Amino acid sequence: MAIALIMRSRFSERRASLINGKLKGLIDRSTKELQSQGFTEEQLIYEVFANIRFEGSDTAEHSTSPFERPVYIDDVRIGTITSASRIAEKSPLQQFKDAKLREASASTKQTQVFFDSGTGCRSAPVYKLKDLGSNVRAVQSCHYHGRDSDHSGQSFMRRCTS
Repeated sequence: MAIALIMRSRFSERRASLINGKLKGLIDRSTKELQSQGFTEEQLIYEVFANIRFEGSDTAEHSTSPFERPVYIDDVRIGTITSASRIAEKSPLQQFKDAKLREASASTKQTQVFFDSGTGCRSAPVYKLKDLGSNVRAVQSCHYHGRDSDHSGQSFMRRCTS
């Protein structure tokens, strides 16, 4: 013979305030994280999700709707939605015009490159992009003469071999 334990609980105002407090904490953390990425609170939309079971069922369901019969709440989540199109952003051309460029530090490495345009082998600086940072102008010793067969106006360049 098996013995079944039956537990009954009702949703109370105390439970409602606990769940609302948890949701507020989740929303606050999500808001802070997205604000650190440049979004404003006005750009954010929140959706509350609950994993629930209806009374008399052991199947969990995912719901965002109010309920017409008693439910058991297994957990709650929030989804924060925003769109990059909601951010006022300057065009790439305007960003380029507004950029305060600085000269790159001297490169620590040089390499020989060959130009088909008649200039032959030349020494050229080597920069690692990750070390340059943003808004850096790297002055090169490369000159394009625009007389090669790719019709792009740029001369071909390849490493010189010894």
